[in-house]
Amino acid sequence: MALLLDDLLDLARITQGKLQIKKTTASIVEVVDAAVEAVRPALNAKHHELSLSLPAENILLNADPLRLSQILSNLLITQCRSRAGERVYRAIAPYAPSKRPIRA
Repeated sequence: MALLLDDLLDLARITQGKLQIKKTTASIVEVVDAAVEAVRPALNAKHHELSLSLPAENILLNADPLRLSQILSNLLITQCRSRAGERVYRAIAPYAPSKRPIRA
């Protein structure tokens, strides 16, 4: 419920041009871990199995880790709305123009 309220407040800030992005050096692993922990109750409630494929080498980002975690959480929550007991698999890898994007 608190995240929903925060999202609504963020939406109001976006429309008013008052949203502040707090960029720091963030680890992709920490961002993903925070997102997974936020949605774990929803995953467990529907008996979903989550498999993640993270890069072997940790990637550091110059970004707002809270916002990135919220984005990933929202994507995972959308997946949780599928039928109970389904497997949710996501791969997170650095983008290389020479490689085809990963389709989920």
